[in-house]
Amino acid sequence: MPLPLKPEVDIFCKAKVVNGHPVLLWDQPMHSVTMSARLSNLGEIHGWLQSMFAHRMRYGGGMMLNNSDAVSEAQQNLIMKHADSRTFLNHYLPRHVDTDMQNVMNGRQSNKPLMRAITRTSRWIDTRRHRHLTAEQRASIREHPEYVGAVRRLDEQAEVFVYDLNEQMRLRHDKLAREKLNTFDRLERALRQKVRKEFDRKQANIDIERQLSGAAIADEEAKNVLRTDNMLPEQIDLLEKLFTWPTSYSLEAEWQRRNGSFVAISQYCCHLEGGPLRGRRKRPAPSDESDEELTAREVRTTKTTSVSPAMSKEEMLLEKAGKYIRKAKKPRRCFQCYGDTLLPVHCRTHKYSEYKSTLRHFRKKHLEDRRCHSYV
Repeated sequence: MPLPLKPEVDIFCKAKVVNGHPVLLWDQPMHSVTMSARLSNLGEIHGWLQSMFAHRMRYGGGMMLNNSDAVSEAQQNLIMKHADSRTFLNHYLPRHVDTDMQNVMNGRQSNKPLMRAITRTSRWIDTRRHRHLTAEQRASIREHPEYVGAVRRLDEQAEVFVYDLNEQMRLRHDKLAREKLNTFDRLERALRQKVRKEFDRKQANIDIERQLSGAAIADEEAKNVLRTDNMLPEQIDLLEKLFTWPTSYSLEAEWQRRNGSFVAISQYCCHLEGGPLRGRRKRPAPSDESDEELTAREVRTTKTTSVSPAMSKEEMLLEKAGKYIRKAKKPRRCFQCYGDTLLPVHCRTHKYSEYKSTLRHFRKKHLEDRRCHSYV
């Protein structure tokens, strides 16, 4: 059955910023002019030099239909309202080739996830690319000969209009005023596109020279871009050491580059990664021993026993995990992983959300080990 919609219901609604937070106004439809302006801003953020308009979204849908095995050529033409496939070839098929030519020529399977990541629409996003002109660049437009000529013609007409206030002179004055504004807007768009083009070529050369010099993330500007993504300082240092390029044919230089990467990796191993916990945090069962009780017991213990001040963070985590495994009735840490000294510290001290998760982990990983790692 068809779904009749109310006349006031619109797919795209207005949005405004209230107290620093975006709010959707569901009862107010978005105007077409606002939609076009936001699509243009979206294209600038992605780094596209051509303007983004609503019909271009149809191009992506056409590519999905063309790449799908479930849609024939006749169905594709029927869906897109094309008389034949020539329309798709001339106007919808991109001119750049995103085929994994290396694997195809070598007779291997195409790496589609990699090619999709390389050719995605967000690959050109660069926060260092300027979207707006600076004050100096806008001031240079006012010195452009075309703009100076438009201002001169408007001033001359204004002087004539003072002495002759007829309708024809007023219309000519308004026309020259619009011409002045249009000239400034046109020169501003041309200069902004020129700056963005020069940035792409200039920044590409800078990045290539930085890689050839031995480091891809060596300047503070590149590190600030990573800091905006809430990266840890250790993670930025890890990327700086891994994104290096051989600069010498000497074997000793390659060893030094390799050793620097190993040191960065070893320093980063103690940092845990991952997204937020799924669902609500599990509460401990009454029979389980909570972390608060362990912490309180450790505080009481430290009052009577002396702790070495030179104990590292990893050793403290291991000691705390060992006490928990020995004293908890239903431990949520795996004693086999804890006793395996070859595993990283965060794997040995990992704590599961509930006791059943520990059992599932033990059955899956250690039930066939036929040996027990000593953790005492």
